[in-house]
Amino acid sequence: MRTCPFCAEAVPADAAVCPCCASRLSEAAVGEGAEQFSHSGSRYLLGYGPGIFGIWDRQVPGGPVRTFPRTDEGWVAAWTAFEALEPNSAGIGIGRGRRDRSGEERGAAGSMSGGAGVAGVAGVPWDRAPAGAQAVTSLASPLRRLVASVVDVLALSAGLAAAISAGVFGGVNPANPHLTTGMIVAAGLLDLVYSVALIALWGQTLGMMLLRIRVVRRETGRPPDWGRALVRFAVPAVMGIVPLLGMLAYAWMLWDPLRQGLHDKAAGTLVVVLR
Repeated sequence: MRTCPFCAEAVPADAAVCPCCASRLSEAAVGEGAEQFSHSGSRYLLGYGPGIFGIWDRQVPGGPVRTFPRTDEGWVAAWTAFEALEPNSAGIGIGRGRRDRSGEERGAAGSMSGGAGVAGVAGVPWDRAPAGAQAVTSLASPLRRLVASVVDVLALSAGLAAAISAGVFGGVNPANPHLTTGMIVAAGLLDLVYSVALIALWGQTLGMMLLRIRVVRRETGRPPDWGRALVRFAVPAVMGIVPLLGMLAYAWMLWDPLRQGLHDKAAGTLVVVLR
């Protein structure tokens, strides 16, 4: 018998795959720097090492491909990032068991794990999602984000139409150049307030709420603050001064591995799908 380097369970000496965590034992070199893995997916592993939480990639030998501080906030960030990569992972080692659709852990016999869970150095339970983590299933697809944006445009257009009907711009006279200028300025300000305020407060615009997606900080998994929300709005707005360049900020997500647009990268945010 020998010990599996991924889940610390005893396995037969000639086993090629661990019967407990399903990890290929030939991939042992992947776990450099890990003291313990807590969750395993088809490609990525979540665990911890000295002073860090980390995500290891089975296709990349050596140390973790992402690291997070070994604090409560670091655990939230590590869990959120891992969940986006591996929505159907299994708990191994600590709190072993596969999550059901509600996101809770089930042991080998299928019963729900109870109690407060096993706490690590950071004082957080490791057998289920940490308090405050986003219950995500994946990174939002470009199509889903596009549909949410269309809903937002319709909502903003309705607000602008309501302002015109209420006489905010005076009488609607197409020959009046000040009317067109006022509407453009008003539309820009309405978009600024709508996008920045809703993202900063809840991480979601109305379209995102309808499509069940949310903007979160990459480091913590929490909604972005006001500064990040403003940066996220400003990047495509400034790039849009040059014709078609503003579209690049959004198109970037089509080939980015984390589906980030340039505005997401500048603000340090991800867009995730909620359960």
